[in-house]
Amino acid sequence: MSQKHDQRAKRCIGYASIVIVSLLNIYYIVILAWGLYYLFQCNQPWNTDRCIEDTFRKNKSFWLAANASNFTSPVTEFWE
Repeated sequence: MSQKHDQRAKRCIGYASIVIVSLLNIYYIVILAWGLYYLFQCNQPWNTDRCIEDTFRKNKSFWLAANASNFTSPVTEFWE
C-alpha cells in the first residue's frame, strides 16, 4: 500500500510540474511578444498618424508645443 501511495504522489507531482512549466512558458512568450511589438512601435500598418512613439512622449517640450489630446500611444492603437 505504501508503494502505491508513493507512485501516486510522484505522478501528481509530475503533472503539477508540467502545468507550472506550461504556464511559465506562456508568460515568457507573452513578454517576448510585447518586446517585439515595442521594437517596431509606430511603424506598423495599424497605426494612425496620431501615433506618437515613446521617445517623443518623454520629450516634455514636444508636449508643450503640441496639443497632447490629439495623440495616442502605440499600445492604445494596437489594442483598440
